[in-house]
Amino acid sequence: MEKDKQEGTAKTIPELPQGFAWKDMAFCRGTIPMPQDWHFRQDPMGPLTRIFFITREAITGPPLVLTPGALFVPEDTRGFFQTGLTIYVHRDAVQAFKAKPSELVNQFAREFDLHIPESDPTISQEGNLLVVRIFFRSREKSPLGISSPPTKLYIETSGNDSTGTFYMMTFETPSDKWSNDQEIARVMIENRVFAQDF
Repeated sequence: MEKDKQEGTAKTIPELPQGFAWKDMAFCRGTIPMPQDWHFRQDPMGPLTRIFFITREAITGPPLVLTPGALFVPEDTRGFFQTGLTIYVHRDAVQAFKAKPSELVNQFAREFDLHIPESDPTISQEGNLLVVRIFFRSREKSPLGISSPPTKLYIETSGNDSTGTFYMMTFETPSDKWSNDQEIARVMIENRVFAQDF
């Protein structure tokens, strides 16, 4: 294990597999494994919210627009890319959603029904962060009635009640690529580091 590269983290920064490098996210003082030759983008959603994308395909569209007060990133990310990770960071969840970050995380574990679960939730405490991770497959049609190709997803939600910050990370890829991309999803999500005091 390498020495912590940032203060306020609850775990050390691990060595990454070949083909990955650390990508810092200054807004939330986090860092995440990024595959070489992939693309990085961030869209500001006001002073308290950012959406980050790490994708195999370059994103060329306009900034993603969230409905005010929306809790989860909408499915129209599929128009942006086929394979990649979306990281949604929202500060002051209590003010925005009238709930503690940990309550939002538990709500996700109990009630998230945009996709079909393919695993039981794994729940852990990582310093100040409550973390839930679940594997999913997409439904034939989204809640908006939009048809799309079969997709596999690995989703993490985490919340820091001491700072009021809520995170949601979604790795998605076409189902026929999942056998190759599952390990990429695990490396990115399971090795990410978020600051404990953000």
